[in-house]
Amino acid sequence: MQQVRVSFNHLTSSSPSFKVTADPNILRVFWAPGCSSCIKVKEHLKRLGVAFESINVVATPEAMEELGARGIRGVPVVSRGDNYVYAQSLAVVNEFIGVTEQLPTRQTTVIFEKWAALLKIAVGYFESCPAEELRADVLKERERPVGELANHAFQIVQAFLHCMKTGERDWFERSSGPVNMDVALDKARLVAFARATAEELAQYWNGGATQFEDVPALFEGGLNSTHEFLDRSSWHSAQHIRQIAAVLERDGIALTPAWSDELVQGLGVPQNLWQ
Repeated sequence: MQQVRVSFNHLTSSSPSFKVTADPNILRVFWAPGCSSCIKVKEHLKRLGVAFESINVVATPEAMEELGARGIRGVPVVSRGDNYVYAQSLAVVNEFIGVTEQLPTRQTTVIFEKWAALLKIAVGYFESCPAEELRADVLKERERPVGELANHAFQIVQAFLHCMKTGERDWFERSSGPVNMDVALDKARLVAFARATAEELAQYWNGGATQFEDVPALFEGGLNSTHEFLDRSSWHSAQHIRQIAAVLERDGIALTPAWSDELVQGLGVPQNLWQ
C-alpha cells in the first residue's frame, strides 16, 4: 500500500524535543500542511473523541526520519507503538483504533453530478487565472505552486477514470505521482488538460456509469469498494479545488462564480482547508 506523498526537500523548521516512542498507549497521526487526507483523518478522530498526538512532519523532520526507518515515505499515517496504517480509508482507521461505526454513504448520483459541475467551474477558474499566478506557492510551509496543485487535482480524476475503465486497482502513482510541470505551469496546456479531464468524467457518467454499482474491490491504500474509491477520489480533488480557489482569492483574482463552500456540499470534503 502507498499513500499521499509529500516532498520533504524544503523543510522549514525542526523540533529538537521530538522523541521516538513505541508506547502502545499513544495514538499518533503524522501529517503535512495542505494534505487533504491528513485533514480528513484528523477531523475524523476528533469527531470520535479519540485522543492522538499530532505530528507535522514538515515542521518535525525527525518524525519523517522515524517513518522512513519503517519504510514509510508519506502521510497520513496513524500509528500506535510499532503498528501503523496508511490513513486513506477511514474504515481502515476505525478498525485500527477499535471503533465500530457505520460510515455515511453518499449517493452516487449526487457525487457524480456535483463532481462534474465542480470540475467545470475549476476549468473556468484556471482560464481566468493570470499565467504568473500558476507559479505562486499555495503555502509558505511547502513549496508547491498553484499550477502543480491544479494539475494534481485533475490527476486524481484521471486516476479514478483509468482504474474504473481498466479494472486496475493501483491508483496511487496515477493520482499522486510526479506532476508534469511543463503542463502545470503553462496556462494553455493546463486548461486543456483540465477541460479534457472534466469532459471525460462527464462522458463516463452519461455513457453508462449511471448504473454505477458499489461492489467489493481492494484498491491500493486500503480502499475496499468501488464506492469508497469514488468517494475518496471526488472529495480529494474537490478539496484541492477549494484550496486553489482560496489562494486565488487571497491573491486578489476575481472568480466566476464566486467561491462558496456550497459548491462542494455533498462531496464530503473536510471542514478545515489546510490542516
